[in-house]
Amino acid sequence: MKNVCLIIIVASSLLIWGCVSKKDTPNVSHIQVNTKFVRYDSQFFSIDTTNVEAELDRLFNNNPAFTRDYLYQILALPPQPDSVPPQVKRFIRTYKSVFEDAQKLYSKFDPLQKDLTKCLQYAKFYFPEQQLPQDITLFIGPINSFANVVTETGLGIGLQLYLGASHPLYLTEEGQMLYPQFISRKFTQEYLLINTMQSMLEDWFPPMPPGKPLIAQMIEIGKRKYVLSKLFPNKADSLVLGYTDNQMKGCLKSEAFIWAFFAQNNLLFETQPALIQEFVSDGPNTAAISLDAPGNIGAFTGLAIVRKWMDKNKNSSLTELMKKDPLRLFEEAKYKP
Repeated sequence: MKNVCLIIIVASSLLIWGCVSKKDTPNVSHIQVNTKFVRYDSQFFSIDTTNVEAELDRLFNNNPAFTRDYLYQILALPPQPDSVPPQVKRFIRTYKSVFEDAQKLYSKFDPLQKDLTKCLQYAKFYFPEQQLPQDITLFIGPINSFANVVTETGLGIGLQLYLGASHPLYLTEEGQMLYPQFISRKFTQEYLLINTMQSMLEDWFPPMPPGKPLIAQMIEIGKRKYVLSKLFPNKADSLVLGYTDNQMKGCLKSEAFIWAFFAQNNLLFETQPALIQEFVSDGPNTAAISLDAPGNIGAFTGLAIVRKWMDKNKNSSLTELMKKDPLRLFEEAKYKP
């Protein structure tokens, strides 16, 4: 592959790309959302550790499906019943301070619940045929566990990975090995919202199988980013794409050059993972293009192509968009920045 050097130019003043005006934002205040919000983190860490077996029985009675998932999937405890109580005690002792920090950050749960409810209202507006999650459950898991999970009845949010980018948990040696700065900078409340809604979309519209050409992969990512921009109409595209503000400005300024890189290097229909993976996965940068280019830069191009197609098909629903064949969408969009 020919190595083309692309300089990302950072502009000092650019409008937020794709900003939705208030007149284009639907009124969803009338849409009923019956999703239940569960503070499982508080329930679990209030366990009386002198009587763990009885306390676990109480949790199983109150929330059997999630308790089972929590113990054996999130905490990854062994199936032998005798080993569970001592390991639960050990986990509570080890992560007590993490739970306390999460309690401080999310002690006023009403704003977060309000934001999540608004997202669900938008989701129901745009996808009326889909079933909203019955519950959204907050929990504390190990540092190497999940930030977001799809459960039997809804969604789960691991608060241990949303404590703020500078939390000491992420600055430990283990934390840095698991989550370098380009990842941990997104361990914030804003990304909690984004990632939760993305998990819901992945459940509704499972990702396509591997082995597809780069252009199809970029467009599939772009579809999801476009939907997220509709669920968060007042958020900047930098947040939706997971870029810093400077990375976003650079991509906007260099949109034509980014596209030329893919086209001139014959990458659009390339399928070999070794050649295309860095363009559609997270990373500190996209070194093949520039050290200043963000990781997952294919999401930027994919979103731009999807927006071009939606501009030409204004009557298409988001369900039609999500079901649209990506290669056909590419042909019809005629994207030429």
